[in-house]
Amino acid sequence: MPAGGNLRRLMAEGLPGRRSAQASAPEGDRAAAAVGRGTSEAGTWYRAIREAREPFAGEVLIDVHSHTGYGAPYFIAGNGPNEIAHQVRRHGFSKLVTFAFSGPIADWTWGNDFACRAVQEHPDLILPLASANLWHACEMEQEMARCCDELGFWGVKMHPWWNDYPGTQPNTERACAFCHEHGLTVTNHHWGPPQVLER
Repeated sequence: MPAGGNLRRLMAEGLPGRRSAQASAPEGDRAAAAVGRGTSEAGTWYRAIREAREPFAGEVLIDVHSHTGYGAPYFIAGNGPNEIAHQVRRHGFSKLVTFAFSGPIADWTWGNDFACRAVQEHPDLILPLASANLWHACEMEQEMARCCDELGFWGVKMHPWWNDYPGTQPNTERACAFCHEHGLTVTNHHWGPPQVLER
């Protein structure tokens, strides 16, 4: 269980009826407890969530990072607009910030059109971000303008890691400048050295 004691402490503070973190399984029994057998504490972490009728009552929950659609090398089952909308509502989220999975790794325009279709099918739920080709400034700026000015996207998603584009190069700043000038959101898979964010 990667989160370990920190997760147990947070759950103990945030969920009703949860035993204290000190009452958790001993160090040697973590694996057994994580799979829900082998100790008297097994399953209590998840039971607390199930038994809390409305643990987030009155809160607005927004998923701020998600992927819609398909694209190699990953396969994400049930990743079409309707399936995602169903899951988001089932888990009590009000909005979903998303971008097309194919955008950063294949065809940017097709991916952005797919995200646009998702918005058209669920306009009350989905807030799309445009993928941009960081290697070509002119193409990138045209696609950002098409998505944000014409299609109503909420901002831009950069993915220099998938693009194999150095995050310290000028087109990263061009995308940021575009979003700043238009009052939009910008998100980046990886910003690089802290000096980039400071600048």
